[in-house]
Amino acid sequence: MIFSEKYKICFADSEHLDFYMEQADRLKPDCYLKSLIYTLGICSDTRRRFDSIYDAKSRSIAPETLHAEWQTGGSMKVTRLAFQLFTDTVPTARTYDEAENRIVEDFDECKRYSVSDIFCCGYAPYFAEAIRLRYPEYMREMAISEAMKAGVAQNGSPQHNHLAAAEMDEEGNYNMIDGVINNTQKPSILDHLRNYKPQPPERSGQPERAAELE
Repeated sequence: MIFSEKYKICFADSEHLDFYMEQADRLKPDCYLKSLIYTLGICSDTRRRFDSIYDAKSRSIAPETLHAEWQTGGSMKVTRLAFQLFTDTVPTARTYDEAENRIVEDFDECKRYSVSDIFCCGYAPYFAEAIRLRYPEYMREMAISEAMKAGVAQNGSPQHNHLAAAEMDEEGNYNMIDGVINNTQKPSILDHLRNYKPQPPERSGQPERAAELE
């Protein structure tokens, strides 16, 4: 296992890192494609066949490659996770029933996408990294670490900092987790109340009651 300072990610080996850097420079990926590149790069079998699994021009995957002759038990786990992270679905669990002329779900294949099935292998640590790449906005380990630092007492013992916890929910970003809500761009309710200017009621064509009494 090696760690890349540039990408802040752990890689299985130098070949995995080189592959990821090459494809990232070539494809300029978003989080969906980053997770696909990273995951398919874990295993040498899928890494060598990346261009047959993913079509860069159409930005699409080839689900049929899951059942290619070269696939092994480990590479199939890699392929399934890569497909799921990229598509947010289980693309290989749908087959065409010619007799009924419709798409049908393969529930046995759906089970192959479960956490218990995919993660039961030596690739598990890298699968976790792939999930971090796919969902960066939810992986707050750095923000949580900074919040804990802000909550450390002077004697060095950790304390729960409720302000820091609240800040992580309210801030517009997580680059200044300091226990004080000071960089959010969301206007507060008090700001709305301070800026509130009541509008005069609309005048109708009917005379006011006070004028009638006069």
